[in-house]
Amino acid sequence: MKHILFILVIFFAVGNAQAYTAKGGQSCGVYVDDFDKDGWEKVANAGWLAGVLTGYNIATNSDVGKGMDSQSVVLYVYNYCQRNPLKSTVDAAVELIWNLK
Repeated sequence: MKHILFILVIFFAVGNAQAYTAKGGQSCGVYVDDFDKDGWEKVANAGWLAGVLTGYNIATNSDVGKGMDSQSVVLYVYNYCQRNPLKSTVDAAVELIWNLK
C-alpha cells in the first residue's frame, strides 16, 4: 500500500512541475510577439524586467531607474528588441541599465 501511495504522489508531483512558464531571458523575437499580443505574457515580462532592475540595484547598492515608470522600461526593451530581434531580453536589460547609470 505504501508503494502505491508513493507512486501516486510522484505521479501527481510530476504533473504539477509543468504547471508554470518562466519568463525572462527569451529571444527578442518572442518578447516582441508577447508585447503585441497584449496578454498575460506582457505583464509577466514587465514583472521580470522590474525584478532585473531591483536585483541590480540591490546587488550594486544603487538606484538605477529611479523616477522611471514601468511602462517606459517595457517600451525601452520593446524598442531594443524590434531593432535587435536575434538578441535576448537579457541583452536589452543590460543595455537599459548601462544607459541609466
